[in-house]
Amino acid sequence: MNKKHIVTGIAVSSLVLLTLVAFDFRLKVVNYKIVTDKVNKPIRIALLTDLHSQDFGENQEKLFSLLDAEKPDVVLMAGDIFDDDIPHDNCIITLQR
Repeated sequence: MNKKHIVTGIAVSSLVLLTLVAFDFRLKVVNYKIVTDKVNKPIRIALLTDLHSQDFGENQEKLFSLLDAEKPDVVLMAGDIFDDDIPHDNCIITLQR
């Protein structure tokens, strides 16, 4: 194998890896505990970010199952909720719930 083939292989592999990381739309739950004297009772906040109209199962059930399991007092949405390149059906289901 010559040097050109090796460099091409590395470039293609890097591009594939970068694409997989950049378009990773798996759901992830991260918990943070914030302590402050400004709030006198515990509150659970769920923050949904960058959903980009993605499909999380029929009627978004994967998303809602994870969300319901966390038992939030309030749900906030931030980032890109919909994406112009994808039909907005999943976004509408999420917002209606």
